[in-house]
Amino acid sequence: MNFNHLLRLIQDYERKRCFDDGIRRYDCWEKELAKIAERVGDHKIIRRIGFDLILGKYADLLRVSSPFEFDSRNTDFLLLYEDERNDTSWYIKVKEV
Repeated sequence: MNFNHLLRLIQDYERKRCFDDGIRRYDCWEKELAKIAERVGDHKIIRRIGFDLILGKYADLLRVSSPFEFDSRNTDFLLLYEDERNDTSWYIKVKEV
């Protein structure tokens, strides 16, 4: 799995959310999340208020948005990316394949 490409996709997603959130529809963000999910071997995308969870074959991704918090202690999730503009955090749990 190419982490640099995954990180670029996440940064692109957050940049678009920052500038286009008010004008884009929900299905647009679903497509953008699907692009990210493909990189981790997409199995399922779960969207809830405050977080998005991408369950993949190679890794699981968790996007936590403000004002929600995620305590990653005692989990296998590691902080992957923090976005200052949107006040969001991305966590990753890499799976053994």
